Amino acid sequence: MLDSDKKIEVIKAINYIADHHQTHMVKYLLTDAMDPRIIHDLRYKGMSIYQIKMGAMEQLTGIKSVKEITYQPDSTVFKFYLDIVLKKGWMK
Repeated sequence: MLDSDKKIEVIKAINYIADHHQTHMVKYLLTDAMDPRIIHDLRYKGMSIYQIKMGAMEQLTGIKSVKEITYQPDSTVFKFYLDIVLKKGWMK
C-alpha cells in the first residue's frame, strides 16, 4: 500500500505502521520519503506524504525532529530519522 498511486491508501499504510509500531517496516516507510504530493482529503488537507511519513517516524522513534516538519520535504529531517533508524538497527 505504501507504493500506491492513491494517496489515501499510502496514508492508511503509514498510519498502520506508526500505530502498531511496525519497526520492521521502516525501510518501506523511508522509501520515497521525500514525496511532495499534497493531500486533499479533509483529515489531512494541505499535508504532504513527506510530512505524514516524517510524523510517523517521530511517533515510531519517540524523538522530536531537529526541525519543524512542514509540507515541504527537508533532507535534514529525513537524514535525522534515517540516522536514528540505522543506529537502532531497524534497517540495514
